[in-house]
Amino acid sequence: MTHKGEGVAGQASLVARQSSLFCTNSFQDALKLKRQSQANLSVISLAQEPIPDQPSKAGKPRIVLENTYQLGPSQKFESFKVKKIIEDVLEGQLKTETYDRNASKQLCMTLSEMIKNKVKELNVPRYRIVCIVSIGQLRDQGFRMGSQCVWDPKYDTFASSSYKNKSLFAIGTVFAIYLE
Repeated sequence: MTHKGEGVAGQASLVARQSSLFCTNSFQDALKLKRQSQANLSVISLAQEPIPDQPSKAGKPRIVLENTYQLGPSQKFESFKVKKIIEDVLEGQLKTETYDRNASKQLCMTLSEMIKNKVKELNVPRYRIVCIVSIGQLRDQGFRMGSQCVWDPKYDTFASSSYKNKSLFAIGTVFAIYLE
C-alpha cells in the first residue's frame, strides 16, 4: 500500500508505525524494507519516561528525603501492643456478624484497613505495615495458614490474633518490615 511518490521508504515508515511491541514480524519486515531502501528509519520508544515532580497515584505530592544512614530502628516495633489492637478490632466488629460468603471480601478489606490505621497511630517510624485479615465459616474443619517473606529477624516482626463466634472465624496478621 504505497501512495504516489512514496516508494519503499514510505512502506517502511508505514510498517514501523503499525508495529507492536510484542510483534516481531512487523519489526523484521521494517528492517528488511530499510535495508532495501537504504533510507533512515527512526525507532520510536513505546515506553514513556516519568515526568519529574509528578504527584503520586494517590494525589499526594511525592516527598523526597535525604539519606540518614541509619541502620537500625530508633524505636522497636512492639508486637504485643499490635496483638491487642487486632484482638479489639476483630472482637468489636465481628461480635454480632454471621458468615456471609459474599460480604466476607469487603469485610476483610474493611477490617484490614481499620487495623492498619490503628497500628499506624502508634507512630513507630521507618516500618512498613502490612495487614492481612482472613474470614472463614465455622464447620468443624481444620484450617492452616502460612506466609512467606524476605525477612530480617533482627528488626522485622509480626503480630497475629484470631477470633471466632458461632458462625465464623477470623485471623488478623500484621507484618512490620523495617525500612533501611
